[in-house]
Amino acid sequence: MKGLPITLLFQYPTVAQLSEVIEQQRPSDAWSALVPIKEGGKRPPFYMVHGGAGHVFNYQKLADSLAKDQPFYGVQPPDWTGYRVEPPQVEALAQRYVQEIRQFQPEGPYYLGGFCFGGMVVYEMARLLQKAGQEVALLALIEPSALGDRKSLFLQKQEGVGPQVGELPLFGFDKDVPQSFMGKVRRAGYGIMMRSRRRLMRTFLQVKRLIFALYVASGAPIMRQHRDYYLMEFVTGKSRKLYRPDGSFDGQIDMFMVQRNRFLNQTLGWDKVASGGVQMYQFATDHIGVIQEPYVKEVAAALQARLDETQQAHE
Repeated sequence: MKGLPITLLFQYPTVAQLSEVIEQQRPSDAWSALVPIKEGGKRPPFYMVHGGAGHVFNYQKLADSLAKDQPFYGVQPPDWTGYRVEPPQVEALAQRYVQEIRQFQPEGPYYLGGFCFGGMVVYEMARLLQKAGQEVALLALIEPSALGDRKSLFLQKQEGVGPQVGELPLFGFDKDVPQSFMGKVRRAGYGIMMRSRRRLMRTFLQVKRLIFALYVASGAPIMRQHRDYYLMEFVTGKSRKLYRPDGSFDGQIDMFMVQRNRFLNQTLGWDKVASGGVQMYQFATDHIGVIQEPYVKEVAAALQARLDETQQAHE
């Protein structure tokens, strides 16, 4: 069998089990979008959609940090195993994943989550399930990709906002700056330093992307060590830029986010597409830090509290 998904390691962790799968060539197991990261327990399963790199390996710590009896299934594209991947439509991915989940769990309520690019996909999944008459008891977005362009995310009519605000990053959190005269001087100096650093980093990333784009255009195979970057920038990155939600989710969205600049819409635009509003949980880390030690335990505790609340409401 060619192109076995590496996520089979979750399902068949021993050499003997993997050998049996390969010998028997069991495509129904190998090519499923559902990856059982933690099985067992009487609770309803929680489904977590992959991020921009198209895999769910980085969800293991989150799954382990939830309640022992909380089943956790990763959701990922089973066929992104070749050298090249065409940028998918978010809506098409969502439809495919909903079909697989409903084969595994035909009826709701459903407990759904997504990280980064997966936030867009799981949002569409939730809307598809609602359109099919199914209940989505929990929609959890963990550091989802922003909706809309960068400028639209900054709050308007804020006093003291200068041109430097447009240079502030989407990821990270503010420092507390005193409002005294010396505090303002320190802030100005810090702002100049940070703007210079960001411009240098932005230039570096632009050059890196240009070089990699030339490599991709050459038709050469994508090496494994560069695959995550390729998928995030040239596959899901393109899909993310084209995505525009058509409608609204009927209910509340729970968002697990980092602390951002106070002039930025903390929900990254998601508050505009939830009829029941947004419940925010914020953490003093960076984008990837929410699913890594040590902050993943804080995120898991907040997520588990919401799972407990919604599950008890449906008992």
